[in-house]
Amino acid sequence: MTATKRAKTPPSAVQAWEIYYDNLRARDLSPFTIANYRRWFITFAAHVERPPGNSSRRQRAWWEPTPRQYADFLSQKVTRGRNRGHARPTASKARISTSVLSTYRWMADNGVIDHNPLAKLRPTRWPKPQPRVLETTDVASLLNAIDDDRLAVAVWLCWGLGLRVGEVAACRVEDCHVRGPRPLIRVRGKGGKGEITRTLPLPPLVRDVLARYLSHRPASGPLLDNRRDGYGDRQVTAATVSDLVGRKMHAIGLTESAHALRHSFATRLLEQAGEAHLLTVSRLLGHASTATTEKIYLSGYRGADAKVIELLPDPRASHKAVS
Repeated sequence: MTATKRAKTPPSAVQAWEIYYDNLRARDLSPFTIANYRRWFITFAAHVERPPGNSSRRQRAWWEPTPRQYADFLSQKVTRGRNRGHARPTASKARISTSVLSTYRWMADNGVIDHNPLAKLRPTRWPKPQPRVLETTDVASLLNAIDDDRLAVAVWLCWGLGLRVGEVAACRVEDCHVRGPRPLIRVRGKGGKGEITRTLPLPPLVRDVLARYLSHRPASGPLLDNRRDGYGDRQVTAATVSDLVGRKMHAIGLTESAHALRHSFATRLLEQAGEAHLLTVSRLLGHASTATTEKIYLSGYRGADAKVIELLPDPRASHKAVS
């Protein structure tokens, strides 16, 4: 994009965001990603203009933050959710820093602001992904504790098919085909774009749960009914699915989130099928590359490696045979 003529005084943070918003839409980013970019930029801009404390001398315009203000913003404690009152997780810091720093960089490059005051800073590194795997007995306890048909569908889609909570939220009744010789479900991709990204076979257990649930659902519409008054015809959100499953998990003493069910699906499947089926598991998970599957789900399980490395001969045995 060609830089526009720089104004003497930049627009307000909200107006500046509207300019950046047009660029993000043109890049075909998901509504979820764009909403997060906006949230963290606007929140950070407010932090710069109205920092904690009462000293007016500490106030600055949103386009002139200091590295110290940026560091203070990242170090703030979480204000809601299960990490409330604790320091931000490293993954959250990485997400926030990417949003804020890329926004300021774009605005400087495209003339919205005269220069980038955060140009020397680098985004927080993402932590090395680790699979959050539940014991099979814990999954059994969760399944046995389910007392709601909507919750049962959500858990089985996460555990039995490895769907992300956003994909569960996006499922529609017409995407589920539970009858016939080849039951299947069409999965709509993450990020809120809504396109069908993959088709998965329905194993008998998942098919039976879905069939019972669909027997009293309309022929089309959102798979999970939205139980907020006046919102029955709208999709639930990923946060709703995460909260629905997470509350039941915490109620029976499990500290993980709903996403751990997806991790458990992939890890247990690889343990049973073996690494030879890595490509198949990767397709089931909807990964763009097997490298993602290998990096996350094989980091703690290398069964085939152990079998191969044990083939190394004992040189002492060869020496004894010669002598």
